[in-house]
Amino acid sequence: MLHPGAVATRFGQDNDKGLINNIVFKLALPFMNTPEKGAATTVYLATSQEVEKVNERNSLVT
Repeated sequence: MLHPGAVATRFGQDNDKGLINNIVFKLALPFMNTPEKGAATTVYLATSQEVEKVNERNSLVT
């Protein structure tokens, strides 16, 4: 399983999550990955021949 981590996108921005959640999100934004960086690992894993024979447990498939 792959998770890109926290990515600074506008997804869900229009929903009011309450004052505290909105403040925490705004404070966390500078520490989040850009959408490009968030997608980089997914694109690498989907296209790289280096990881083609590695399964989800990081074991080499022979």
